[in-house]
Amino acid sequence: MMTEEREKEAPIIKTFTTDLSAAIEESHGTLVKKIIEEEEARESEPKHLKGKGNRIYGFFGSLFLILGVSIIFYFVSNSHVPPPRDIVPSQGTQWLLSVNGETQVSISGLSKDEIVAAILAEEEKLNVRPGWILAIKPATDGVPVGLRHFVALAALNLPLDNIENVSDEFLLGVFGEKEGGKSLFFLLQAREFQDIFPGMRVWEKKMFSDIYRYFRIPVSLEFESLQGKNFEDGLVENKNARLLYAPDGRPVMFYLFADERSVLLGSSPAAAREVVLRLTGSGIRK
Repeated sequence: MMTEEREKEAPIIKTFTTDLSAAIEESHGTLVKKIIEEEEARESEPKHLKGKGNRIYGFFGSLFLILGVSIIFYFVSNSHVPPPRDIVPSQGTQWLLSVNGETQVSISGLSKDEIVAAILAEEEKLNVRPGWILAIKPATDGVPVGLRHFVALAALNLPLDNIENVSDEFLLGVFGEKEGGKSLFFLLQAREFQDIFPGMRVWEKKMFSDIYRYFRIPVSLEFESLQGKNFEDGLVENKNARLLYAPDGRPVMFYLFADERSVLLGSSPAAAREVVLRLTGSGIRK
């Protein structure tokens, strides 16, 4: 009897699970479907945000990677680029001194006289500022020739076979005079001047007839007297030189030892002065 009364008086305990089951029964399963849909929505939302975040991080990561590679490429590429200067870099010939520019003239298949004419025609076209030095590159088939090849083609009597340690590199330069004129010169180089001096002395006998036209020395009544005339010791720009004098005492042409290795042939003391300055490292006159 007491047991039956306790059972009647015991309270009915309802839990969340009990309510949920009742609700499910009343909704005939629609609530389950709704719960599943809401759960799937909650699960898909973080994935969506996470995917979006990954795309953002990937974008910025790629951007920084590209930026880093660009910076590295810039510094690497510019480390090989020389600083801007007035010199026009040579295209195959290492000049014996700094020049302000260069040009090339073809001497392929030309005779001795035609080579002189072609070089003087090229010199005439050049716009050379006062104090500037421009280089003329004699070339055959587009390739600059060396000293020995040029001596053979131009039929010069420089006895290179009897000269030791003379470089095959040479410079045929055009100097801009203050008065607006131009002066052409040759620059040769040896290991030391003692190696080339004996050969230059031998060449003196025919040097004038070989190269006077390059210096635009006019043919005159005194012209014949200069052929075969002896050169004399002297100074040009305080450098030891050998000079050829006209009957009136004017120096017509000369060659001087610009430094311990370089020999300059020309007719202009101003050009010799500029060459000496550049050889001693005074730089380029702008």
